[in-house]
Amino acid sequence: MKKFFALILVLATILSFAAGCGGTSDPPAESKGSESSGSAVDNPLWLTSPVSLKYATQGAGTSNYTNAATKINLLLKYLPSGSSITQETISTGNSSVGYLIEAGSCDLGDGENASAATVGLESRGPYTNISALWGVKTMDFVMMITTKKFNDKTGYTSIREVLENKYPAVLCCEDVGSSDYTCMKYTFEILGYTFEEFESWGGRIVTTSGDACCEMLQDNQADMMIGHCSEESSSIAELAISTDVIMTSIDDELIQGFIDRGFGNATIHAGAFDRFEEDTPSAAIGASFICSTDLDEATAYTLTRIFCEHLDEFAEEIPSIRGLTYKEIVDTSVTVVPLHPGAVQYYQEIGVLDNAGTYVGEPA
Repeated sequence: MKKFFALILVLATILSFAAGCGGTSDPPAESKGSESSGSAVDNPLWLTSPVSLKYATQGAGTSNYTNAATKINLLLKYLPSGSSITQETISTGNSSVGYLIEAGSCDLGDGENASAATVGLESRGPYTNISALWGVKTMDFVMMITTKKFNDKTGYTSIREVLENKYPAVLCCEDVGSSDYTCMKYTFEILGYTFEEFESWGGRIVTTSGDACCEMLQDNQADMMIGHCSEESSSIAELAISTDVIMTSIDDELIQGFIDRGFGNATIHAGAFDRFEEDTPSAAIGASFICSTDLDEATAYTLTRIFCEHLDEFAEEIPSIRGLTYKEIVDTSVTVVPLHPGAVQYYQEIGVLDNAGTYVGEPA
């Protein structure tokens, strides 16, 4: 009898434990995501079902590729379970990624819209259906790189000297549509020359990938490169270590010419690539995270909210986001394209934008 009652007691204990375990469970998959840390109220636009998106980036080795991969991982951390963001290395440069979005080749990308959203790029008209979720102050800058061999031969360290002396140099930059190509095109335009004139006296412009440009300089197959890059660029850093090159900024006339064409002021910090002894002024294209204006408001709202509510986490991994303010995030002079309505709803919700979409201050 004692054994019988002992058995009953053990069974009761097991059943009680099982009941206790059954009373708690993980939240359903669709509820995974960011908990509101900055929003005054919940919003029905917050996604509760998985979403599948394509993010266009440049190739491996570029800072754009690396930062995008980090951004994707952080967004997926807070999006509903089962969501996916595929990194598509189809972009030739951030100056033209909006065209890929408009063509339906991707959903998201990093835009540098100074040209494509205002006057168009390479015979294409301006963007007509692109919006931004947020803007960021850029840590990129325009820089010229010259091989020591070419400098020893000519004494030149700038495209200005090459053009004014009609020297048949070999210049390289990233592919048509890239920010590098835009910088090359504007440099010629500001100085009053055309590509055709340059080629008429034997000059040559090679457009290829950023890595290939660096390889051409390493092998002395190119004399000079103009780039819109950041201090985190692994390919430029490797070039600086492996090859005797001279790195310079652009002169004041070019800086002003770039600013007149939608660029902003930028600084190449002392110590960059072990080539700059002091902070040096330059110019840069404003950057933003862009999407189709047709992207549904719930997705746009949720992506924006995740970014803003976890801004410190993004900034820890992506240098260009460090110290970012909401005034910069919603600055359409930086994004060039308008903010997406879903993003605007979030910024209004936290009090950054008023009902008219005007910046009114940082969130409480």
